[in-house]
Amino acid sequence: MAVDPRTPVIVGVGQFTERIDDPGYRGMSAVDLAAAAAQAALADTGADAATVATAIDTVFGLRQFEISGPMPATLGKSNNYPRSVMKRLGGDPARVVLEPVGGQSPQKLVTEAGNAILAGDADVVMIMGSEPGSTAKYFATRDDKPDFTENIDGQLEDRGHQIFNYIDEYTVAHGLTGAPVQYGLLDNARRSR
Repeated sequence: MAVDPRTPVIVGVGQFTERIDDPGYRGMSAVDLAAAAAQAALADTGADAATVATAIDTVFGLRQFEISGPMPATLGKSNNYPRSVMKRLGGDPARVVLEPVGGQSPQKLVTEAGNAILAGDADVVMIMGSEPGSTAKYFATRDDKPDFTENIDGQLEDRGHQIFNYIDEYTVAHGLTGAPVQYGLLDNARRSR
């Protein structure tokens, strides 16, 4: 039985972590962290990383917590996070998407990417994300804060931060401001049905 040539296949995965107590800690931006993880994913394909990077036609970027509300990012941010990462990798995808924050987002995007490939709307997709929490913590009380502001031209489908879908006055009044408490409540409600 032949395999459909549009069958989605994951060909590379990568991860990068930087901890404050690591020797040589740099305090990397969200873009630089995602680029390091993406470089690991490109290497994991076993193919030439530059060739794969230029073949990527669609990128989904997961929104960081620091840009998931109406407050400004304390250390600056890219106006086009996925394109900033792809610029570091040498790619220029036709379509980039910035997804709202949420624990379900990575799996949602794997499904969306697979459906786009199967439908012929994409050929090579990258899903990326990063959280520069240690960077924000490291520079919180320092005077030598970096400015990670970047302005990159190009298409961006920004799906919005949508933080108000997760938190509102009611949830704050009842102490439901974190995922563990909310998920615990939802699981108990579902179990009682």
